[in-house]
Amino acid sequence: MLGEIEKQQGLYATWRPLRAGVFEESSLGHRVFPTLLEGRRRPNTTLNAPLASLFQKGGSRITYLHTQGVHTVGDLLQSSQALLRGFDRDAQKEVPVTVQQYLEGLAITPHGRLIANIFAVPIEDPIDSAREASLVEAVDKALRDQEVIDARRLSILDKRYGLTQGYTHTQQEIADEMGGIGHTRVGQLEQRSLRDLQKNSVIAPLKQYLTVPKRSVGREVLGAIQYKDLPTAGDVWDKLPIAAQSLLTGFGVFDAETLLVSNLYELRDTRGRPIPEAVQKQIEQVLRGFIS
Repeated sequence: MLGEIEKQQGLYATWRPLRAGVFEESSLGHRVFPTLLEGRRRPNTTLNAPLASLFQKGGSRITYLHTQGVHTVGDLLQSSQALLRGFDRDAQKEVPVTVQQYLEGLAITPHGRLIANIFAVPIEDPIDSAREASLVEAVDKALRDQEVIDARRLSILDKRYGLTQGYTHTQQEIADEMGGIGHTRVGQLEQRSLRDLQKNSVIAPLKQYLTVPKRSVGREVLGAIQYKDLPTAGDVWDKLPIAAQSLLTGFGVFDAETLLVSNLYELRDTRGRPIPEAVQKQIEQVLRGFIS
């Protein structure tokens, strides 16, 4: 797989592979580096993220680390585990967990996180590492080809999702950098950009890279992992009995796509009642017809 990736000349090929082996055995990075992230490529500046990315409300921890010459996530990962002794007992337990969780979050590419937010889809799993290059290149090209958002709004999305640097910026940080604009306005421009991109025909095909929610009927009944594995939404809805369609609307499900990514067994109507078991089985039977 890596041999194929090395042959590519696009954006993904310019990123660095992240590996546990780059950290000394005595370092925090070697201790907490998650297997899920091993070998995945990320922007070269990913580990330059400031400590505030880890400790958003940990001013005293950041202050202590700065006194030790630790200013970025990468610095902390390279540091000896002995550094933790300078923290109080609670922090000695919490810091390694916090760092590991941060690294696990990096297993989802910045570009994957962006398209998940464009389509307002829960993102629970990183894409298979073999498809990462394809995802990144497709998103990068689509953003270059789209014409619905201007350079300023594209720059906001770049920083908010870490497309170039590999780590995210807060709305306030972006506002401070841009000057003459407040963080609330940055948030408004971000949300408007996501809505505009969702409707754009250049962006629409990117949905195939998204992961189907774990407890959805699409995954549990059809075994679908990515959206590309789901049947055509129109075909599903048309095959449902009219009575089932009518009932589903009372549960906030108005089309097959919403149905396929929902947890059918936890849906409730306005009175808190679940979908009748007989209707659940009827829907499951229709869906199983697509894989028989």
